[in-house]
Amino acid sequence: METHHTSCPECHTDLRDEAVQDLQYCPNCRFPTVILKGEFCLEKKINSGGFGVIYQATQLSTSKPCVVKVIHPDLYYDTKIVTRFKREIRVTQQVSQDSEHIVDVIEHHDDPDVGLFYVMEYLSGESLQDLLIQKIPFTMQEIFSTIEQICEALQAAHNHSVIHRDLKPGNIFLTRQSDSSIFVKLLDFSLAKPLQETLNVGLTTNSLGTPLYMSPKQCLNNDISPASDRYSLGIILFELLTGESPFVDKKTDCNYVKAYQRTSRLPPLTTSRYTLPYQPCSCPFRWPFAP
Repeated sequence: METHHTSCPECHTDLRDEAVQDLQYCPNCRFPTVILKGEFCLEKKINSGGFGVIYQATQLSTSKPCVVKVIHPDLYYDTKIVTRFKREIRVTQQVSQDSEHIVDVIEHHDDPDVGLFYVMEYLSGESLQDLLIQKIPFTMQEIFSTIEQICEALQAAHNHSVIHRDLKPGNIFLTRQSDSSIFVKLLDFSLAKPLQETLNVGLTTNSLGTPLYMSPKQCLNNDISPASDRYSLGIILFELLTGESPFVDKKTDCNYVKAYQRTSRLPPLTTSRYTLPYQPCSCPFRWPFAP
């Protein structure tokens, strides 16, 4: 049974030399060269975050594509990071069982070569962020359907007392079904907060999330509730309707967002690029501070 790549999928370095053939990572680019559990062959890096790296892979026993998230090799011996990574796996598995609109976790392992990793279903499509960047317009029906499916995913999480905490277009994946309708999958529970969990991982004292989509309480690093996720969803809905962010300056600094929320007014929906089924209020209104 083959256990290692003979060449690096990322930089194509020849790995057949005896000096490198038993290494777990490519000596040139650090791409994992081992075939995980003799079953999952990593082929391409998709994304990299603070705690883990996401790869496109093939499950050899089925020849089907999948996605594998591996803990960062430099962080594997950090007990706090490992605890958070295990919580991410557990939470994603738990909430995905109650909603088809949350990415499925197929299995997970602690591998002696690369550390913790988990396997997810492979999705064909694009993130909502990619579509917004491309200025691809949505029909009103597609907007309502997309928001409704995100709500279903959030409801499943909230029923388990889990707050996503990083709801944004980049974590919303859209696939097309056979009838061309949109099917939504919610991704990335790495920042998810189980409300009933007393464990404090203590990784940071700073606010967690993506500032442009964080509620006021989340920006202030106060205790939050599921209302924070609904606030983030409201920002996404505004972007879908108008094609623009409600923030005049799209800075990603949390201090800017906090100041803007306190001193500025939310732009009116009269800027919508769609003909709405009602007349939106033409007067700007204050940002809500409840979430």
